[in-house]
Amino acid sequence: MNKVVDDLKQYGTVQRALLGIQGKDVNNYIDELKAQNKEVPDFGTVEGIYVAKVDEDGSAADVLKEGDVITAIDNKPVTKMAELQEYLFGNKKPGDKVTITYLRNKNKKTATVELKNAQGNTKVVKTADMDVLGASFREVNEQEKKDLGINYGLVVGKVNKGAIRDAGIPEKFIIQTANDVPMKTMDDLQNAVKEASKSKDPVLYIKGVFPTGKRAYFAVDLSKE
Repeated sequence: MNKVVDDLKQYGTVQRALLGIQGKDVNNYIDELKAQNKEVPDFGTVEGIYVAKVDEDGSAADVLKEGDVITAIDNKPVTKMAELQEYLFGNKKPGDKVTITYLRNKNKKTATVELKNAQGNTKVVKTADMDVLGASFREVNEQEKKDLGINYGLVVGKVNKGAIRDAGIPEKFIIQTANDVPMKTMDDLQNAVKEASKSKDPVLYIKGVFPTGKRAYFAVDLSKE
């Protein structure tokens, strides 16, 4: 857990390095195929990680392809997807390099790749807070709930330089959901900003209502410096 603690101290959030694949344990995959009465390919091994999909912008996009079987990472044998994830999470950060040993058509191959984060680059991922929005907010009052027929929402107050203004959201607009999560309290918005800023798509998709009752949808980009 030393890396986790160091990341929190240095960056404020854990730096997750991803290989950019979807996979499953080979032995489990073989069992699935047998249970479905499907032909079981000869992978050249019954231990390792079957690569089911490779993210086109992921770390291994230029190396791995569907059907490969990962057998080792940095010369450490891996037989389960959980082992691979645990090794990367506990030891690597975006920008680090790893050596992958894998089988393709039963032929052993090795390659070194540079690890990326969930956003598809090697930058340090920083957790954003509500300051990035550049606006003040308050919870809707009882009169606003009654007038607009709503049960919750956050009213946009003064708008300064920031993501809210860049997205075209005006003062008095009432935010009801952000990334499909109901915005009932300030903590809800804070949590939504934090989660979105660390995701592959660092955007808040906001739905809400104007004081006139007209509904609207905005995309708030959190990736801008």
